[in-house]
Amino acid sequence: MKKFTLWLLFAFVALVANAQTASVYLRGTNYGWDNGTKLEYNPTDATYVYTETTPANLAGEFKIVIDGRSWYSYDNLESWNLSRNKNYIRTYEVIKTDGRNMKIEDAANFSSITIKVKKDGGAWKMQVEGTKISARWRGASYSWTDNNFTKNADGSFTYVVESPAGLANDWGVDITENGSDWTWYRLPDKNYPTVGTDVTLVAGSTTGSMQIKITDAADYRTVTLTLKKVEGNWVLSTSGTAKEETPHTVTMKGAAWGNWESNKFTFTKQDDGTYAYTFTGDDKAGLAQEFAFTIDGKDYCYRTDLEVNTNEAYTMATGQYEKNYKIPSAENYTDITLTVEFTDGTPSLKVTGTGDTSGVESIDNECVKIVAGKGTITVSGATNVEVYTAGGALVSREAESHVAAGLYIVRTDNKVAKVIVR
Repeated sequence: MKKFTLWLLFAFVALVANAQTASVYLRGTNYGWDNGTKLEYNPTDATYVYTETTPANLAGEFKIVIDGRSWYSYDNLESWNLSRNKNYIRTYEVIKTDGRNMKIEDAANFSSITIKVKKDGGAWKMQVEGTKISARWRGASYSWTDNNFTKNADGSFTYVVESPAGLANDWGVDITENGSDWTWYRLPDKNYPTVGTDVTLVAGSTTGSMQIKITDAADYRTVTLTLKKVEGNWVLSTSGTAKEETPHTVTMKGAAWGNWESNKFTFTKQDDGTYAYTFTGDDKAGLAQEFAFTIDGKDYCYRTDLEVNTNEAYTMATGQYEKNYKIPSAENYTDITLTVEFTDGTPSLKVTGTGDTSGVESIDNECVKIVAGKGTITVSGATNVEVYTAGGALVSREAESHVAAGLYIVRTDNKVAKVIVR
């Protein structure tokens, strides 16, 4: 009895081994005619199987290649409409080594198509089975009205929600396959996703399942819902388009330009999102006097002297002109550009200038030269040197003075010059 059992076991193993000796490939216009896609062997029913999740590929010509030999026409058909078959299944029929390549004319109408090949009674046969899926979604903020997804060529389904804020309230997905009853899908638990997060859905009858909510949906102008079946489960993916930023209004007024009650200059939005205005001529000279900004209806000042071409971005604060802005060195530049940039809604100011004429101040005595550098003032050709701040405080009597950036007054042998130190 044991010998007989062992003989049956070896015979079964040999049978299975023989059944797996075939090499079966799908080749065609959309798979390549040389290599193609391999059909996987299923030992349970001795079939070779491939499921196409982009079924439109099968609308192009294809053939089955078994152990290097091509098999073509299928039940004497070279092309057919799978929709005409009951339950979208064309049962096993003989494939032949003669004829022309096959194609499924209505392949794009399916969500997936499975091809099975097996050897039966010495003949190779093929079965083609299509799956048609429809999907829709409904939600509390949308009066629970059906919204049908659009099927894509890759078997996924998409819907663009134009008013996505309601997705933060209860909603769910309905899916039907091959005309079956609709199944309601929800989240597996209370871990509500945000836009950009993938989540695997479960049937609404699943214990602990919850209606879908996308917590940050209101932050987007539109939200795209995408459904795709992955390893037998329905996965919901979301993506959003950002809301367009509300443009800022940046204007400026000041003492040099008349009425403090009305804004003189309107800044222009730049490609990088900042707002800028370039001052030249008399308008540029006016920057040496007090000025203030109005941004989105609020007045910004509370800062006194501004320096040109520093790396500093001046933080801006609201106020009522107790300390207005001014640029004492404005006259030393051909033009000056003021740039307002926003970080998390808070404005800051940068000051840049071109054509800097500061640094060298000519004095009547041709032998005296004053040079203002970075952090230094150097005087040559003078016997007596005195360096004062703009406020009149004496800071140095040396020919080379190391000072902080700012405006200084230099006296040399009864001559006076103003210089800007950067």
